[in-house]
Amino acid sequence: MKRKIKCIRYFLTVVCVLALTLITRLRKAIPEIQQTVPSTSEYMGDVKKFVSVEIMQGDTLWSIAEDHKTGNYTTRALIEEIKYTNGLSGDRIMAGRYLIVPYYD
Repeated sequence: MKRKIKCIRYFLTVVCVLALTLITRLRKAIPEIQQTVPSTSEYMGDVKKFVSVEIMQGDTLWSIAEDHKTGNYTTRALIEEIKYTNGLSGDRIMAGRYLIVPYYD
């Protein structure tokens, strides 16, 4: 009986590890996520969208904001929105990770 329980635990552990690996690979395989959300900002006529951006070596929040800002944002305002959207408390970002960047269309 104890051997059977150990086998079941081992099997469940392997399944969990495989599931987490699959989820991680799927997240990396689908970097472009776009979602349309009605705007609740001061730009009521525009539609707020989001894009997933991979952070490359040498990127900063400033450079990402400059590359993705639309006419409705200043660079500083977009940086604050990126930080808020991604739950960042500081300006530190790491290459290889992804950020959700909002923009208005």
